[in-house]
Amino acid sequence: MKAALVAGFFEPVRSALQGRFPKQIEVSSLIWIRQAGMGREPNLGEFSSALARQLANGVREILAIVALLQDKEWVKVHVDRIVEEAKSRYQDADITVIFVQNAAGTELVCEKLREYALPDVEQITPEMVRTRLSGHKVLCVVLDCHTSFREALGRAGFPDCVWDECFEELTVPRGKNSNLMEVLHGKADGFSHLLYAWTGLRTLPSKVKKRYSGTALEGPTAADVVNIFKRWVLGQ
Repeated sequence: MKAALVAGFFEPVRSALQGRFPKQIEVSSLIWIRQAGMGREPNLGEFSSALARQLANGVREILAIVALLQDKEWVKVHVDRIVEEAKSRYQDADITVIFVQNAAGTELVCEKLREYALPDVEQITPEMVRTRLSGHKVLCVVLDCHTSFREALGRAGFPDCVWDECFEELTVPRGKNSNLMEVLHGKADGFSHLLYAWTGLRTLPSKVKKRYSGTALEGPTAADVVNIFKRWVLGQ
């Protein structure tokens, strides 16, 4: 899979990206990282988290376009360090960083993204889902009262006719998840794939993710996870 991070630019750049790459933003293959404050450096915490999340969920080709404001040369050092740490954990990752000194450089950012050729987002068909899953089912886990995975999949263009065939949702009651990781560890005997929204719960330990022979994807909300899953189904 392929993704791009655009970090630290002014709001007109964001508006331009929303107009020119709306589908890629919708499925999180193009991710906007805001400034730490008005006219300041990129939010490096958000940058680090977004990069780590993409890599943890299987993305191995990433372009980062980072604004480098005047007198903020130290940002380059920090970004390079974040990227090197990520590469040390994911040695098969191809991460390219481009530093741009014009934080209002809309056309330059868009040109770099066009050259990078983020995949187009196709319509999901029942046949696509069935073929990608190869007869295996997907376990979807979300905290009670949060947006369900069935709803999130529908909003992302997945046909509802494959829900009962390919998916099953585990809704976790509030305050009753102390043994959730043990439950998910055992559930891998019946499911090859896991979609997990961790808001209100906790992130997945690696020993649980490794139990799922297909893919184990996580994110703060069902919508975030479904965006990554959609790219996986499309082979992007």
